[in-house]
Amino acid sequence: MKKSNIFAYTELKKLVDNLQQPHQSIKETIVTQAAYFHILDPKYFSDELAPEWTGIREKLGYSTTVALKGQQFLKNTMLTQVESITEKECQEIISGIHKILSRLSHEFE
Repeated sequence: MKKSNIFAYTELKKLVDNLQQPHQSIKETIVTQAAYFHILDPKYFSDELAPEWTGIREKLGYSTTVALKGQQFLKNTMLTQVESITEKECQEIISGIHKILSRLSHEFE
């Protein structure tokens, strides 16, 4: 079984830290962190965690095709998707990110 890359842990930890300090609404906070959803490719995660990370990215409207068009296109697509989901769903997504980080940290123990 393939293990996660330390890069995934480091960058996911930064994302979680940023999500814990919202300076605006939870939806805006998620969208301002769009770059992390781009740079954290599922290939950096273990075989077990990659599908979960992919699922979170898809819930937020992440698309490789859109991401290749540029950061602003990605942010706009994510903003449109995030606006269509509830605050509760946003909290569930953030909770899922926390769970992935927790499981990722256990891989390195």
